[in-house]
Order: sequence, then structure tokens, then C-alpha cells
Amino acid sequence: MLKGRPLQPIPTWKLKHSKEALLRLATDPAMFNRGYRMQAINEGDLKFPSFKKCCIALPTTLGDLHRRRLPAYVGVDLSGNKRPGNAISVVGLEPATRRRIQLEIMFGAWSSPEMADRLADVNLRHNVQFIQVENNAYQQSLIDWVRKSKTENNYWMKIEAFTTGANKANPDYGLPVMEVEFHNQGWIFPYQEWEGHDPSCVCDWCRLDREFSLYPKGASADGVMATWFARDALNKWAPMHAGTSGGVGNLNLR
Repeated sequence: MLKGRPLQPIPTWKLKHSKEALLRLATDPAMFNRGYRMQAINEGDLKFPSFKKCCIALPTTLGDLHRRRLPAYVGVDLSGNKRPGNAISVVGLEPATRRRIQLEIMFGAWSSPEMADRLADVNLRHNVQFIQVENNAYQQSLIDWVRKSKTENNYWMKIEAFTTGANKANPDYGLPVMEVEFHNQGWIFPYQEWEGHDPSCVCDWCRLDREFSLYPKGASADGVMATWFARDALNKWAPMHAGTSGGVGNLNLR
């Protein structure tokens, strides 16, 4: 045993987590409760509580659905200084019921030429009507890369730009209205693509599931935004009247 004056405790907590610092963090109660009080997210914090209603097992495989050539609309969310990745979301329209069906989701840190190649593959796999990207500058950049691409799948004329982010929070046509569509079962997400996956799975479908389930408190929202861009393209440019164009009948999912 050491003799003399006992060692004094080192105040490691106080330096970084003073009362003042904790009070500043408490300005976001949900974040404070999760990070410092170990309390789970409250359902009231989430913007898409009805999302799980739309996650169903299709009566057919997703590959078979792709081959039916539903009219498809693509949304592209771009990387930024704080977000190195990109997201591509493909949403199909079932003409007979007007339901939106999530046909594909991809995440990746792609360069502009790689993005052009990815979208060329998407254009081949689906009956793509429009591709909506985040802004005018990127629209022109992507069109230039597509024209320079060696692929024979030239789709540059389908690329459109979304010109402002202000609409995202608008209660009439922004992100909140998607919750109304989810609640009314106007969307279908192919649950069999990630059913049974480990909770720690990082596949694209599991990531999209977490993003919608936890929005806006999740770690990322790239897929949510890409899907919203695709939805916006569909709402702006899809034919208004129901029908069975492309030989697609009612999927009878409900």
C-alpha cells in the first residue's frame, strides 16, 4: 500500500460534460435522451410512422416485376462535403392502381463517370421515363458524362433537374405528404428483399428500411431523398389517367 497523501480523482467528466455543456445538448430533447439518458426514440419523433404498412412481401419476385416493365421514375441524391455517398432510387407506377412500387435502391461513392454507367444500367433494367437529379449544375454535368460514355445506352434526354430544396418541407407536396401516402397504403416496398436479414446488415435494402423507419433521427437520409426525387418526377410527369400501359395488370397486392 502506498504511503502518504492519497491520489485525488481526476475530473474527466466535468471537463467535457459540464452542466453548461449538457444544457446546450438538451436543446434537442430527442437527441439528448438517446445519447445521454439511453432512452429510445419516441414514435412522435418519427416522420414516417406508417412506413412499415408499405413493407410487404410481393406475390411475385422483384425480378419478375422488373420484367413487367412498369413505368419507372428515377431519383438521384448527390454527395456533399459532409456526405461522400450517392443514392439512386427507382420507383415504379402501377397504372391500374396508381400505387408506387420501390423497384430498386442503390448507394455508393461513385464518380461522375461511374454514376453515368450506373444510370445506364438502371435505364436498361427498367422502363425509365425520367431521371431527376438534385440541381441544374449536376444535370448538365451528368448529361455531358452520358454523352461521352462509351455505352450505346444513351439516355441523356431523360435527365431533369430538381431546382430547389425548399419544397422538401412543404406540407402539401414535400416530404411530410409521403406519410399520408404511406398511411393510405399508396406505396409498396418489397419486404422480401431484406426479410430475415441480420439487424446489423448493411445491404442497400436494409439501409433504406432504416432510413425511412428512423427519419429524421437516423444516421443518414440519402435514400429517402433519392426516393422523394423519384416520387416528385412521377407526380410531375406520369400520365394522369389509370390504365394498363406496358401490359401490366393489377398486382392484387391488397
